[in-house]
Amino acid sequence: MTSSKKDLLATGKKRAHRRLSVSIVLIIIFILIVTIELIFLLRSPKFLIEQIKISGASPYEQENISKALNKILFTDNSNLIPRRSLLFYPRTLLSETIHQVSPRAGEVGMSLMGQTLTVTILERKPLALWCYGHEDLKQCFFLDQKGVAFSTAPLFSVGIFPEFYQATGTIALFSQPLPELDLVPFLNFSLQATDLIQTLSPSTLKRIEMGSAGDLALIFTQDQQEWRLLVNSQVNPDLVLANLKAVFSAVSFKEAFQAGAHLDYLDLRFSSKVFYKFKDTPTKNLL
Repeated sequence: MTSSKKDLLATGKKRAHRRLSVSIVLIIIFILIVTIELIFLLRSPKFLIEQIKISGASPYEQENISKALNKILFTDNSNLIPRRSLLFYPRTLLSETIHQVSPRAGEVGMSLMGQTLTVTILERKPLALWCYGHEDLKQCFFLDQKGVAFSTAPLFSVGIFPEFYQATGTIALFSQPLPELDLVPFLNFSLQATDLIQTLSPSTLKRIEMGSAGDLALIFTQDQQEWRLLVNSQVNPDLVLANLKAVFSAVSFKEAFQAGAHLDYLDLRFSSKVFYKFKDTPTKNLL
């Protein structure tokens, strides 16, 4: 190949490289221009949230939540894309803030109507208590239907809500102290069991004590004396109720219980066996 042909090839490569470089620069400039225009467009007042409406919470909670959300959306405008942007407002941050401000807030929904952000809150409803510590100094938390401890509970709540009790331990807010227990079905079971027990003798469910491996003890009081109904969360509650009815149908048990004999415990933790013991008598089994 002659030197003139080499020069032509080199010149062609330089020109192609120059054209490529110019094209890249033009593309970058185009992207920058589009980005800047987009940012200016997103900062335009007609693309910003103008107000927030809260629904589903109490008036007191609405006021606190509204203040917190307004602070996030309206006080910091230093971002290239404002937090008030209709397209890019921080849903996750707003939701987290709502739960921090209002522990009773459960599910949170957000929707836009024009330039108004509507926040709909489903408040958690307390179904039970989870308490720990010495009886006179115990601390209690409200549990929602999913078993989440969402708020501390005043001690006067004891006796109003079903109480799950553990002598030692602690929990963090929004954790589940009863991870293996399906709370709503169990509370329904405990209510049915209490109703059945009261058909034979006046007994009051005082608390539910946590054991190991799914064991629970429902503590009842009868004539100011406590007795325990032992169950296991892994055993079908319908079967437990059927076994409880079978015990109460036994003539010897029924006569003793109705005559005022004081139970020590009634053990329904097993699917095919039932054990019971009256105070100062040997343990007996049924089924």
